[in-house]
Amino acid sequence: MQRVARSLLGTYRYEADAQPTVAQEALNLPIAQRRLIWQALMPRLAGHVETVLGHIERGPYRRDAYCRAFRAPRSPELTSDLKLAWIAAMAYIDESYCQTPEWYAQSAPYVNDWQNAIGTMLAAIVDAGGHVGQTVYETLIASALGEHEIGGMGVHVVEGLLGASIPEGWTTIERLLLAAQRQEGLRQRIIENADLMHPVAFMRILRLVLDEGLARFSSVVRAADVWFGARWTAPQVREVNSAIQTALRFLQDEAETRAAIASGTPDCVYLGLWSLAYSDIAEAIRAAKPVLSDANPDRRAASAWALAQIGVNFSAEAALPALDDPDMGVAWPAFCAVIGAPWQSPADSPDDVASSRGFLGMVIRALRSGQPKPRQVNTADVFDALVRLADRLPPQRSAIGPVVFPWLELKLDRSLVAAEAARYVPKEQPMRLLPLAPMMGSGAKREAIKDLARHVGLAP
Repeated sequence: MQRVARSLLGTYRYEADAQPTVAQEALNLPIAQRRLIWQALMPRLAGHVETVLGHIERGPYRRDAYCRAFRAPRSPELTSDLKLAWIAAMAYIDESYCQTPEWYAQSAPYVNDWQNAIGTMLAAIVDAGGHVGQTVYETLIASALGEHEIGGMGVHVVEGLLGASIPEGWTTIERLLLAAQRQEGLRQRIIENADLMHPVAFMRILRLVLDEGLARFSSVVRAADVWFGARWTAPQVREVNSAIQTALRFLQDEAETRAAIASGTPDCVYLGLWSLAYSDIAEAIRAAKPVLSDANPDRRAASAWALAQIGVNFSAEAALPALDDPDMGVAWPAFCAVIGAPWQSPADSPDDVASSRGFLGMVIRALRSGQPKPRQVNTADVFDALVRLADRLPPQRSAIGPVVFPWLELKLDRSLVAAEAARYVPKEQPMRLLPLAPMMGSGAKREAIKDLARHVGLAP
């Protein structure tokens, strides 16, 4: 237990004691032992930590800038990174203040570090109820209305109220959104992470955007682009409203959603799978598999692109057969799904996927640094499938599209496929890398040569 606690301390301080795989063990300890660790890290918050972890587990499993707010109620282990990131963030904050939830509810605007982490905690405590939950809720409401003598408006208020399950709190935030007018900063603060909040609160926000014509504001367009992974280039208000309207219909009517997936247009297939994944990725993956065999390549592409947005082992396994699809507009989205890269578009870079949407991305990256990437699919068939795909690709990078939406283009990159294939080469057959080497970029080629040199005994 001491080893686990020291690793957690090292993680948020970035010290030598940080061992990501050891830190993960904290979540598997008996609850009595975990509570001892929470007591050491955050003495006055320790009694609420398990409540917060349960709240995180029920929410989206990713908060990355290029990932959707999907949930995995049947795979709670997918939220482990976010749980540990929250622990690290609050331990870091509380080291300076050592305060209660009530204090953080009123003082968060003056705490410069990671208000999102505080907001997550407050939402969980409000949902838990009791005297502390009621006090925190009243403080957040008063802060939102500008009536608290100490507290003020901030991200913690938005997340604390929209993330909890009290409709009156949602109404308060909705009124602020409507009153924002030219306050683009306030509007962005409310809207940008709305999909990460309580599902019913998010649906109410979508309805409000439609009813009040809020898609005319740039912050709303940007938020919707992140919500749906639409990759708009120069969006028209009608395009944004159409996507929101379709998504809202699907979120409210599962029968209509499944009918659209079974026989709808590519954009409806994609948004239908998106709406299922918003509640349960297992249902979305199950619904996506048959579409990968559809006669219409555009519908197949929509299914593969939805699996890429889900970005977990299960979705990668589902997309693997589509790497051999004769239509490159299907095969490339399937490749993105297999390697777990929903960022693939002409304007994006793999480096961007490490960024986090307002929630301690650097700690998440630190926790992952010592572990296998969770979105890999570990199967002996991957290498052969990637080699076949690389052989079909042109030597130069080129764009294909439209895919799913009329404006969405993806960029083919043979060097990226070759580099990914190197990660799956059979250990007993490393020489199979040689035909791929000319296709690789300089960095991947250097690593491949090192691996081959070690295999033949020319390197330590």
